[in-house]
Amino acid sequence: MAFYNKTREGNFRKEGKREGQQYSEPDLYDYYHAEVDIVTMKVDGARKELHFLLSNELAERDGFNRNPKPVGYVVEMTIGGKAIEFQEGIQFESGGRKYSQSKQSDARAIQAFKDYCKEKSRDNQGLLVPAHMLSASYLQNAPAVRIQPAKPAQ
Repeated sequence: MAFYNKTREGNFRKEGKREGQQYSEPDLYDYYHAEVDIVTMKVDGARKELHFLLSNELAERDGFNRNPKPVGYVVEMTIGGKAIEFQEGIQFESGGRKYSQSKQSDARAIQAFKDYCKEKSRDNQGLLVPAHMLSASYLQNAPAVRIQPAKPAQ
C-alpha cells in the first residue's frame, strides 16, 4: 500500500531548496508491505475481505492523519505457487488520474507502480498487521506492533 505523506513533502521541499534537488511524486509516498498465509478458504464466489491495520503510533511516526486513505495498492494471491489475477488487484492515483489494471492503456504505469512498491516497502514490511490476528482490546493503547513474516522451510 502507498500513502501520501504531507510531512514528507514538506521535508522534500525544504531539503530541495537547500540542496537544489528535485523529487518526484512517488517520493512523497510511504510504502507498506504485509502478507498473510490463508490455510483454507471456501471457494464459493462470495466476496472475501482481508483487512490490515496501520497502528496509530506508526501513523504518528510517519506524519499521517488518524485515518489515512491509500493512494494505491497491490494485492497478490497465489494458490499452490500459481498467481491468481484480480480484476482490481492493482490500483493507484497520480496527478488526479486513477490507474487500474483493468485498463490496457495503464499497463506500463501499473507495472512501474508495482515494482516501485515492492522496492520501497521493504523497510516497512510486516508493519501492516492482519486485523484478524489482533483483538480490539489489545489495540486500544498498544504500542507499534511488527509481525515478522514466516520463514520458509529449509
